Amino acid sequence: MTDAQYGKVLPSRVDALKLTSQGARLEGMVSPDSLPRLREAVARVSVPAQASLSFDRDASGHRVVSGDLKVEVEQVCQRCLLAMYREIVAEIRWVLVFAEDQREHLPQGREPWMVDEDGGDLHHMLEEELLLALPIVPFHPLDDCVGSDRYSSDAMPTADADHGDNPFQILKQLKFDK
Repeated sequence: MTDAQYGKVLPSRVDALKLTSQGARLEGMVSPDSLPRLREAVARVSVPAQASLSFDRDASGHRVVSGDLKVEVEQVCQRCLLAMYREIVAEIRWVLVFAEDQREHLPQGREPWMVDEDGGDLHHMLEEELLLALPIVPFHPLDDCVGSDRYSSDAMPTADADHGDNPFQILKQLKFDK
């Protein structure tokens, strides 16, 4: 299955062991339908994610996957509460692991990808990387945002200010009556 605008669709499950033995390169797209957790985390994913992945061995003999991944998502700016579009870009730096104890001996800067003899779930791993690349709190650039660019704590009550009908005022009086 291909799409003329976006390219080849990447398979969900891949034989990562075979691909690293062959030094393969995969380029293609992942449909928004294959990224359910990303769709829940943002307002909308309207275009497929684009990935470019190289499967190889590093100098130490580890089976590694490197590449990049990007997708455009719609989020809600937390300053003005209007829609904003943002390209999410993630760098792929994985090492294949076949057992939990191998996670302790990973090459520097690599994340584990747990695979078995049947391969691994490529779409799940790509979705994980996109979720990690999302901003914690999305904002428009300040020049493009219609929201307030300044926040003040002046309106915030202070601990020792007299607030009239403060329900805790009676506790303060009890404390000093002793």
